Amino acid sequence: MKHRLDAPFLEMGFYFAGMPDADAFATIARTVLARGSRFVGAAGWRGPNKRAQPFTSIRGDELREPFSIDANHLQEALVDPNMRIMEISFDRIIGISNAPERLEYVSVFSEEASLEDHHPIAVLAEGEPFSGPHDPERGRKPGKRVYEAFRELVTSFLPSYACITVERATECPTDLHRDPRGFSEDFFISRDFVGSRELDVIAGWFDGAYQEPMRNGLYISTYQHWNPRRVGMDIQKSGLLATEVGRLIGQRRPSRPMGSSP
Repeated sequence: MKHRLDAPFLEMGFYFAGMPDADAFATIARTVLARGSRFVGAAGWRGPNKRAQPFTSIRGDELREPFSIDANHLQEALVDPNMRIMEISFDRIIGISNAPERLEYVSVFSEEASLEDHHPIAVLAEGEPFSGPHDPERGRKPGKRVYEAFRELVTSFLPSYACITVERATECPTDLHRDPRGFSEDFFISRDFVGSRELDVIAGWFDGAYQEPMRNGLYISTYQHWNPRRVGMDIQKSGLLATEVGRLIGQRRPSRPMGSSP
C-alpha cells in the first residue's frame, strides 16, 4: 500500500452546528474505529489548552507535527487538553483507496469563517473512479462503498449536514452565506438544523433525484454512483438547486464569534 493518497480526492465533509470542533472530530474518529478501521498515524499541534483553542487563521498558527502515539493511546489523545489532533490516517475508512484514508479538518475556508464558525471535518479518499471521462461502470463498485460508508457514518453521529464531493471542500455556513455556490449536489441535511418546513422545501426542489430519509434528516443524491438506485440528475439543474440549499444553510451561520460570551 502507498503512503499517501493520490489526487483527485473524494471528500465526505461533516458539519456540526452544536458541538465544539475537537469534540466533533473525536466523535467521528471513534465511529471510524468502531467500524473496524485500523489506526495508522496522527498529526496536529501541542501546547497548553491547545485542544480547545479557537482557530486564529485559515492555516492555524503552526505546522502540524506527527504524534508518537499508538492505537492503544489514541482515545486518550483525542481528549488530551494539550493536544489538537488535526488529522488521523486509517488503513481504510471508505475502502476505495490504495493508501491510508484520512480524517482531517477541512483546510479551505475564509478568514472570517476561521474565527467565527465551526469547521467541517472531512474523510479523504482517492476519487479517481469519479473523475475524468464518464464511464458508467468504473464508479459502480467504489460508489457503492461510498454510499454505504456515508450512510453508516451519518446515521451514527447525526451531523447538521454532510456532503460527498470530488476535489471540492465542504463549506461552513459562514462561507456559504458569502457564496452559496460552494454547496454539494449530494448531501445529507438534518431536520433539527434547517427545520421541518425547509426540509420539505428542499425535498421538493430535488424531485426526481434519489432521496432517502436518514434518522432525523434526508439524504439527496444526484450522482448515479452514490445511491443504490443509480439515479442521476442533470448537472446544471442540480448545481442551481444546490446553490439554493447553500443559501438556506448560509442563513444559519453563527451570529457571534466562536468562544465569545452571549
